[in-house]
Amino acid sequence: MRTVPMAHTELEASLVERARKGDRAALEELIRRHSRPAARLAARLLGNREDAEDVVQEAFTKAFLNLESFRGRSAGRACTFRTWLMRITLNLAQDHLRRRHRLARGTDRTAELQDVSELAASGAGPRRSVEARDQVEHLNRALQELPARQKTALQLKIYEGLGYQEIAAVLGTSVGAARVYLALARQSLRRRYERAARRMEP
Repeated sequence: MRTVPMAHTELEASLVERARKGDRAALEELIRRHSRPAARLAARLLGNREDAEDVVQEAFTKAFLNLESFRGRSAGRACTFRTWLMRITLNLAQDHLRRRHRLARGTDRTAELQDVSELAASGAGPRRSVEARDQVEHLNRALQELPARQKTALQLKIYEGLGYQEIAAVLGTSVGAARVYLALARQSLRRRYERAARRMEP
């Protein structure tokens, strides 16, 4: 499990406390520290940079408006400001997807993950470039078919480097459930990859 250095935790708590008192520099520093991971998460969920930027702006606005109520807890668990912000971003992005889904009458254009070949089972052996691209496309399709919580847990683990406790806080679930979501997602992708690899064997 990834641990957050105490000095970093104390600095973040200090920034949050100063921001509560209206310190503009502290607000700007929180944005500087956390806007990029929030934007990455929103972009992967929404598949559209402009929509992602709107969601992140809304997430920061909501976070700062409710900063007085933040006490280092989310869904009843201890969490950092970053985890809290990611949870807000996730919820807003999901709301945006639901609105988009309704407008498009069932079309849900979520973002594809990039470079998913690292998720494939080890030892599959080298493939020609065309075959490798086919496998990556197959995995991309498999990722989009994962249940929402499994896909989001996988994104948070791989791309944001969050530990199980942080993933659980973002998803509003238990650590055990977060572990299960990740295990199921990896198992599903591995099975799909292995089946695709066998079909490509001469």
